[in-house]
Amino acid sequence: MNEITVIGGGIVGLATALALAKSNFSVTLVMGDQPESVASDYISPQVCAINQTSQRLLRRLGVWDDCQANPFSLMALSAQPNAQRFSFDASTVGQDNLGYIVSNDRLRWLLFRQVQHAPNLTVIMHAKAQALSKRDRSWVIETDRGDRVYSHVVIGADGRQSWVAKQRHWKKESIDYQQTAWVSLVTSQYGSPDAFQYFSASGPVGLLPLGREKYWAMIMSLDNHIQQDNQDIDRLLKQYFGKQLGRLVSQDLVCFPLKGHHVDYYGQDGLFLVGDALHTIHQLAGQGMNLGLLDVAALVDVFTTVTDWQSSQAVTQYHYWRKGHNDLMYRSVHRLMTYFQSVNPLVSLTRSIGLLGFDRCQQLKSLAINVAMGYTGRQPSWVK
Repeated sequence: MNEITVIGGGIVGLATALALAKSNFSVTLVMGDQPESVASDYISPQVCAINQTSQRLLRRLGVWDDCQANPFSLMALSAQPNAQRFSFDASTVGQDNLGYIVSNDRLRWLLFRQVQHAPNLTVIMHAKAQALSKRDRSWVIETDRGDRVYSHVVIGADGRQSWVAKQRHWKKESIDYQQTAWVSLVTSQYGSPDAFQYFSASGPVGLLPLGREKYWAMIMSLDNHIQQDNQDIDRLLKQYFGKQLGRLVSQDLVCFPLKGHHVDYYGQDGLFLVGDALHTIHQLAGQGMNLGLLDVAALVDVFTTVTDWQSSQAVTQYHYWRKGHNDLMYRSVHRLMTYFQSVNPLVSLTRSIGLLGFDRCQQLKSLAINVAMGYTGRQPSWVK
């Protein structure tokens, strides 16, 4: 019998299994298909924003140096066409950059490559968990391949529709943003090392630099009733960013519905959740991956300090460590969405005045930057 079973082979699941194995725990990872290898010239709009805290975790996991991460030091924001922009600048808090843009596919492949060679780690590939039961103090996982895995702890890193959470009827709060996320690879006439974000009445639009001249990952949120093709997207991009970047052309357009959720309690009786299985927030914040990786680091710390992982002490320590931080981000992003999308003239006026005041208050901006970088709150030892 191994000590811990991790369900889910996404970025957070792979990071969880690898961090636990590197902490000398015996781990079994149950995952679906193997990620495909990624060529050095691979480029994709499917990216994540990685802050300095997550960078330290990925470095300890042995994948950071090969991530081809693109740093950005300034994010320019505006809330109406042709308005004077305001910005977040890393130099104002004495940092070289605000964060890094990393390909999801590349990061997943690099983590999987490390997992394959990690000691104390068994990988069950091309498998799907289909039964969960408890015998004495052991959890039993049965897969559709016929595997049977016994362990003291099961960690669900299996995404928003978590199978692990469903087995125990975990309660959660849910938000339907009534929006669709549109993601595309974009090329521009002019290059820039900065990131851009525009807040429209229909939702936020972001352009993230990919580290290759004039290539961007576009992430656009629009109300569900608005249907778009590439020509529609290009017109919006010209309206929002044409002044800085010239002609913009989108390609490889994909979309998916935007929904948020947050699980009420983070563990029970040796079962724990991490990442999107615990929480999803609107992509406006660009913090979803960072929250998930910080869950991983905190849970590893709990397992190294608490002897009985099925005890209320283990669950409570993890829950109260991460719940407040995740809940603050979850609710703050929802309020920001409501604030920026309001068409009420009074709200629009206060928004303009508020943004101007915020831009002139360096203390508030510095606090916001430090929160985004992951420098606030209790830090797990894995990210120090």
